[in-house]
Amino acid sequence: MCTTWWLLLFLFHCLPGNLPGLKVPEPPGAKLKREGLTALHPVVLVPVIVTGGLELWEGKPCYEDLFHRRLWGGSFTEIFKRPMCWLEHLSLENETWLDPPGRVQAVPGLVAADYFAPGYFVWAILIENLARIGYEGKNMYMAAYDWRLSFQNTEV
Repeated sequence: MCTTWWLLLFLFHCLPGNLPGLKVPEPPGAKLKREGLTALHPVVLVPVIVTGGLELWEGKPCYEDLFHRRLWGGSFTEIFKRPMCWLEHLSLENETWLDPPGRVQAVPGLVAADYFAPGYFVWAILIENLARIGYEGKNMYMAAYDWRLSFQNTEV
């Protein structure tokens, strides 16, 4: 099933955009802008569990070369290269259920959950359509958080 999905995705991206008889629908944001809708109130997007990206800030010797790179919500190639080190960095402490200080943090900004992995959008289409009607980084915000932690431990 995965092979079929990747094959179809590859073929879709190889198709030329101007095939005869293929009419691409107008994006909702463009239609709303044409109808006069503009950005009015600030928008806060809250990613669902496991879709927000996590990045490395302080790594152990096995991951020193990955400072400020995604451990979760990226290409996932590091899982295959160094699986035990990757697992050690994403694991919480056994007694406190907290992240060891400064190691892994939520990715800030709109890029935190726009794509889960290359080709798998989560919030990207909504962000793009909101941008068409005038939203930008000043009035659209992604409330990223470390989804591994409980609500109480997030405050700690």
